[in-house]
Parts: sequence; C-alpha cells; structure tokens
Amino acid sequence: MLLNPSNLVKGVDGNDWIITKRKKTQYPVKVPLLPEALNIILKYENSPRTVVSNRLLSKISNQKANSYLEEIAELPK
Repeated sequence: MLLNPSNLVKGVDGNDWIITKRKKTQYPVKVPLLPEALNIILKYENSPRTVVSNRLLSKISNQKANSYLEEIAELPK
C-alpha cells in the first residue's frame, strides 16, 4: 500500500519492475511486475484516493485486509 508511481520502472530487459527497499534493513528489492498486477494498478490509477495520496493503490484498514484474506481462504482449491 506504500508503493507510489516512482516505484515502477522499466528494467533493462524492457519489462516493468517494482523497485523499493525493505522497511527494516533498507535492503533494495526488485520484483517483476506481472500483467495481472499491472492491470490492478491501472484500474485504480485515476481513483481520487490514489491521486490525492500519490500511491498506486488505495490504503485499506488491517481489518478489511484480514476480511479479504478470509474470503480468499474460503475459495475452493
């Protein structure tokens, strides 16, 4: 939820990457951005919440995140 547009970069391979740092150690992290994740980011890029906060995704409460995780856990395998 803390990702902002500056965390998205084009890699030397021509693909999109998320580059950030770990919170505790400040160790750099580079993660390839999968097409599904990019679609989610693009879906919310013009949302008032993301525009005002300069984030890629809207911030949700811990309670809501846990609720979503419970829904995912209940999905058939």
